[in-house]
Amino acid sequence: ANDLTGWYAVAIQIEDYASPTDVSPLSSIPLQFLVNVFDSNASCTSVPEFVSPTREDGSRVVIPSYTTYHERIVVNSSAYVSIIEVETVSPPGLRKSEVTQLSELQWFIDVTWTPTRSQFGLSFIFCFRATDSTGLSTDQRCITLLPGADAPQVVPNSATPNLKVSPNNRIWEVQFDREFTRPLASHYIRFFQEDGIEVHR
Repeated sequence: ANDLTGWYAVAIQIEDYASPTDVSPLSSIPLQFLVNVFDSNASCTSVPEFVSPTREDGSRVVIPSYTTYHERIVVNSSAYVSIIEVETVSPPGLRKSEVTQLSELQWFIDVTWTPTRSQFGLSFIFCFRATDSTGLSTDQRCITLLPGADAPQVVPNSATPNLKVSPNNRIWEVQFDREFTRPLASHYIRFFQEDGIEVHR
C-alpha cells in the first residue's frame, strides 16, 4: 500500500488441482475483499485476545435435540481501550447480544441458537473475531456446532481412582456409554482443591 492509508481492493483466484503436475484446475473460484489501512498509535503487541470461557479454535459442540445453545464470548482489551464489535459468521437463526463491559479490561457478548428440526444431523461452522476502538482485532476463532447429535456420556461411578489420589498415580480410567472416535485435539484433565482452586492440569 506504499504506506498510504485508505481502502484497497484485493482480488485472488482460488484453484485446486488433482495432482501437482496438472495444469487444468478441478475448480476455480474468485475471491475479492477490501483492506483498510489506517493510522494507529497502538502497539501490535496490545491486540485484544479471547479468554476463558471462550471456546478454543477448532472446538466441536454437541447440541442435543430440541435444546437451545448458549455461549459467552469474552475478550480482554488493553487499558483505556474498548471492544466495539464482535463479528460473527454463524448458522441461520443464531442471535448475539450487544457488546457489554464485564470488568475494566473485559468485554463480552452472549450468543444463543435454537436449531430447527431440519438442521438436526448437520454441522455448522461458527466463527467470531473481536475489534477494539483502535482498530486492532483478535485472531479469528471457529468452532463446529453439531445440532441434534447425542454426545457420549460418562458411565456413573466408572472413574478410577475416585477417592484420594496418591502422588505417584499415573493411570486414570473412565468409561463411556457408547463407542466414540478419539478426538484429534489434545485436552487436559484439571485437578481442583475442595475450595475450587485449580492446582494442576
